[in-house]
Amino acid sequence: MKKYLKSLLVTITAAGLLAFFGCSAVMDVVTPAYIEPDAIEYTGEEPTSFMPFTTLWDALRIDQKLDYIYSINQADLAYMLENENRKYDFLKGRSTSHIASSREFQGNVFSPQGPIGLLLPTSLTAILAAMAGGKYLKSPREKELEKKVNGSSPPTIA
Repeated sequence: MKKYLKSLLVTITAAGLLAFFGCSAVMDVVTPAYIEPDAIEYTGEEPTSFMPFTTLWDALRIDQKLDYIYSINQADLAYMLENENRKYDFLKGRSTSHIASSREFQGNVFSPQGPIGLLLPTSLTAILAAMAGGKYLKSPREKELEKKVNGSSPPTIA
């Protein structure tokens, strides 16, 4: 009889524990819960699994998938941002280098000791001299032509 009571007690305890744990799992499956349509779309999961309505179990499943997708997207964005920063740093460094080279070239060419800096005053002087010479100095041919036009010879300075 004692053996029978012990086995009955063990059976009742096991059945009670099974019912307790089983009911809490069943409770999630039968308890209705609203799930945002945007959350369902974001995760790409099916909204219902057992019941024709969304349940607490579905909401927990969608919520876990939501966290997973978010963490994957954040990792992808961090990777893209890191690559973008590397690309920017590379291109910015090259651009800065090219600008520095151009400024050095500009300084060498256009400085007063450079070729254009030396050519500018010389060419300006040559242009002014050519203009003055064209106005005040005449070639022998121009003097002959002027003589024929005016009919007289220009006065000579003795």
